[in-house]
Amino acid sequence: MGKDDNNKLGPLAGPTPPAAPQTLGTALAHEAVSQATAMVVQDGATYLRQVAAVTAAGIAVATAKMIATQQPEPWTTIITKLNASLTAAGETFKALGGDAAAVLGQFPSGS
Repeated sequence: MGKDDNNKLGPLAGPTPPAAPQTLGTALAHEAVSQATAMVVQDGATYLRQVAAVTAAGIAVATAKMIATQQPEPWTTIITKLNASLTAAGETFKALGGDAAAVLGQFPSGS
């Protein structure tokens, strides 16, 4: 092989390796982190939906008991606590989403 044959190999012929593997690795890392944070948000949404379902069922039972007994207590207290639980679940979901975004923001997109 002569000196001119080496030039035909293009950018791979030089002593410096191409940047593609590093870019590809960064993109794959970003994709993995993106998928992991998306799963965290999905799990948080599932948790919120489940708490909302339990809250709705609990409020329905407490309302029925309040009507049947013609007594507001302890049913109004129970309804208030159920609503507080749903509010706390919403705050948890909000925190999960913010934390997931913060983690994702620590990884460059590679583009």
